[in-house]
Amino acid sequence: MRGHVIKAPHRQGDQGRSCSAPVDTTEQYRDMGAVMELAAYVHGHVKELPADHAVATIVIRSGVTGKKLTTATFTGYRRGLPEDVEEKLWERLGLHSHAPAWRPPSPPAPQPAMRIEAGTPL
Repeated sequence: MRGHVIKAPHRQGDQGRSCSAPVDTTEQYRDMGAVMELAAYVHGHVKELPADHAVATIVIRSGVTGKKLTTATFTGYRRGLPEDVEEKLWERLGLHSHAPAWRPPSPPAPQPAMRIEAGTPL
């Protein structure tokens, strides 16, 4: 399942990193995001159910604030669940596949000095 979740951003042309270091608090997510220069975290878990079924819960967190942004839940047969996540993750989260990542605005370009024409010199 992990490989399919990692492949999902690559299908959209985004870059991703795999990291298994668990963190506990929003502050730890924020600090790790700053150090690793991450825009977002994708993590989750799979719960096994009877009759060869499973539930996968995928969570997206901000790499800037560490806060939870959104969650997607997939339910189905255990064998088909990884492909469902890989193909439908961004659609289920309501994210646009071609939307650019948010970046801080660039500083304004320097403006030329203002020149005031006040008439002829005395």
